[in-house]
Amino acid sequence: MSIPDISVIIPTWNRAEYLPAALRSVLNQTIDARIEVVIADDGSTDDSAEIVRRITADWPKNRTVQYLQLDKNGVCAARNAALDSSTAPIVAFLDSDDEWDERKLEAQVAMLSEEVGLVHTDFRYIDSDGRFIDSGPQRPNNPARGKCLNALLAEDTIIFSSVMVRRSIIDQVIVLEPHGLPFDPQWTNGQDYDLLLRISLRTQFGYVSVPLTRYRTHDRQNAMGNLSRVFGFHCRVQMAFAERHCQDIGGLAVGQDAAGRFLLGRTNSHYWKRQLSIVRELCDLADELNLSNEAFSHLRRLSKVPLWLLRTKDSLDRLFSAKS
Repeated sequence: MSIPDISVIIPTWNRAEYLPAALRSVLNQTIDARIEVVIADDGSTDDSAEIVRRITADWPKNRTVQYLQLDKNGVCAARNAALDSSTAPIVAFLDSDDEWDERKLEAQVAMLSEEVGLVHTDFRYIDSDGRFIDSGPQRPNNPARGKCLNALLAEDTIIFSSVMVRRSIIDQVIVLEPHGLPFDPQWTNGQDYDLLLRISLRTQFGYVSVPLTRYRTHDRQNAMGNLSRVFGFHCRVQMAFAERHCQDIGGLAVGQDAAGRFLLGRTNSHYWKRQLSIVRELCDLADELNLSNEAFSHLRRLSKVPLWLLRTKDSLDRLFSAKS
């Protein structure tokens, strides 16, 4: 049985130092299929275009490359443009600073079925030089599998560079939105989560628990630098999705509840890490999003306790725990 063609969507912006590794990880895929790579350059000012031309000049005929030189409009517009220019019935997403294990696409295609229209994989963290900086697979028990709308609405647990999806599924979800696009332009961060939620209404998710995606952390990583901003977008995506699809998910309050639980969990986590300024920022965010309740108020009060006093308490707790 012949394997369908695959489009690989790569948005990029000034990532000349990482693009070669990303592209080599596509070239080296073991799958016996035609792979169409579409790179959407979101206004780079470095030599990305020349690097891509040089790297892909001698690629085999079953690996083709389109390079879209765009004005700077953000990753959402870049992904939409790349998808619009791609043609294959299966779509895989890869950020230009991430990499794939050579077995990734082959393992995912094998899991696609009539019921399973999207497949993602486990991942590992790598540094700027491509070296692993973790102890192993990061999410072997990922709950986003099967009919996973509720699990996914609770929290985005999917690394988007690991996603493969049937184009027909994307076509189904875009017609349900006023903007008619895969990625909603209102989300400067979180547009991938929004698309995943919409897809989870239409198909089951498959999960390859082997870490076939490598997620790079580096100095220029943008989104995770401001936790209040990142978590704010996550919560807004949850609530906006529930507002648009309340009839499908059991009511408008489902999104509000999911956002509140997500943000409270993150705020609690940072409190126990004794990151008190972050706790106060996230409590402010809860106020801004109308998610505040007594639990957030309690954490805000706790965050005003002097840090030295909390650390002294932690030391005493560890001491008494060791003696017992």
